[in-house]
Amino acid sequence: MGSELVDTVGLINMLNINQDNEERIAKVRRLIAGGADLEARDHMGRTALHVIIQGCMGKIPMGLAHDLLDAGARADVADDRGESILTAAAGARGEHFDDPEYNAGLLELVQRLVAAGSPVENGPESPVAAAVWIKREALALWLLEQGGSAQGIYQGRPAIETAAGDLRSPLSLLEALMNAGAEPSTMALFEAVQAGRAEAVELLLERGASVDASFQTDDGRTFLHAAAKSGDLALTEEILATKPKKSVLDAKHERTKRTALMLALHEGHGAIALRLLDAKPKIKGSDNQRYTVLHLAALANLEGLIQPLLDRGAEPDKVDYDKRSPLHIAAFHGHAKVARALLATGHYGPDQADRDGDTPRKLAKLNGHDEVLALFDEA
Repeated sequence: MGSELVDTVGLINMLNINQDNEERIAKVRRLIAGGADLEARDHMGRTALHVIIQGCMGKIPMGLAHDLLDAGARADVADDRGESILTAAAGARGEHFDDPEYNAGLLELVQRLVAAGSPVENGPESPVAAAVWIKREALALWLLEQGGSAQGIYQGRPAIETAAGDLRSPLSLLEALMNAGAEPSTMALFEAVQAGRAEAVELLLERGASVDASFQTDDGRTFLHAAAKSGDLALTEEILATKPKKSVLDAKHERTKRTALMLALHEGHGAIALRLLDAKPKIKGSDNQRYTVLHLAALANLEGLIQPLLDRGAEPDKVDYDKRSPLHIAAFHGHAKVARALLATGHYGPDQADRDGDTPRKLAKLNGHDEVLALFDEA
């Protein structure tokens, strides 16, 4: 094994360090020509061909990949995690993912990998799902034609969920996945609703998906969260008409700690927030930044929500992590109408200090919000 194996490991390490270094690539070609062991593995169980494709954050050096295949490098191997060379190629990252010329070259490489024995469906992650993740429609469609599974997973997500929820993913790809056997799942519909993709929602509903008011994702989101995120008032009405359980109305996203009402406020969807208020959800509490519903209304410049929130039990005395009141938020962002509404409640004053000693008056002055300052001078 000796020097040949060491040289091959060096070949792999060099590719990890700098994929675009012509001198290094020339040395790699000399090692190939000199009979280096092409099947030697690095510490992650990758061959040289695998490293060229998987370890590249810039453009894959296609010529070098073809050189390795010409020299007899195997295309049917996987690394220690079980990821195949084909999946690595289909999901190759970088800012070039939408470069037509580059993607044409990548498709040609993938076709050669398959011809050389790389299975279109093998291991824990799917080449089809990887191509969908990177939005390589032509590559995903070709892999489906070769027998690739439409139900594959990449980065923990089924291909159909990725295609449904990605605004840059063409509708034709979502349709092709379902035509090839992907199930129009509730989660795929959730992703489409949350992304505000009306045509994708319509397509999924036509194929048998349905809105389940009691559905919750693993991180606690419901269809009310999805509708609140995208601003879908019609769907919000549809769900509320089913009289969902209090646990659905009050469900919180595990990461942000926001209910559907909080999310509607954060996204600035006042009509949805008002409709949710009518359903009598939990008003008290805060999100992961300790923002209450009043903080979120102030942030989104929803002056018409301030009094309705207070009428339904919002807590005016609560502050966030920085001990800022909703009036601090309104002053910082220059939301004069919200500031006026907050002042009118009698719960807030322009000289209340936060953790750093900053008052709403000071924040308005620092950010040049003269209209807010004028309000404070009148208070």
